[in-house]
Amino acid sequence: SPVKVTFVDGTSAESKEGAPLVVDGHKWTKWCLDEPQKMPYQVTVDAGKQIALKGYALTTAEDTHTYPTRNPISWNIYGSNDCKEWKLVKQVKYNRDLRDENEQTYKFSIKDSKAWRYYKFEFTRMTEGTRMQLAEIGLYE
Repeated sequence: SPVKVTFVDGTSAESKEGAPLVVDGHKWTKWCLDEPQKMPYQVTVDAGKQIALKGYALTTAEDTHTYPTRNPISWNIYGSNDCKEWKLVKQVKYNRDLRDENEQTYKFSIKDSKAWRYYKFEFTRMTEGTRMQLAEIGLYE
């Protein structure tokens, strides 16, 4: 089932396309940035309690068809209970599941995750270049 998360921290660009928008519940807003000096881009969310993550979802932005090179293809997910010590939960390399389609949600499963309160998504590579955008990140327990 979906988990209501709140934004904790993230690599931000302009406020109209800043990191907090990736968990605002709206497909028509997005987190978009091109700041290679700040890579890997990251966003940390609070699940409100410790949860064993069974899966997560990434939703493409409202203009992905127009700008197809901005989808992430490599990322890491970390878990923590104090936002200080992080443990790797999942590493994804060169995944091309996110298609050049607007506002599409792609779900991914996770097996045998320990329960964590905070989850950090760290995006390390995009389809091309350094500009990245996502409409939403979702967690499932």
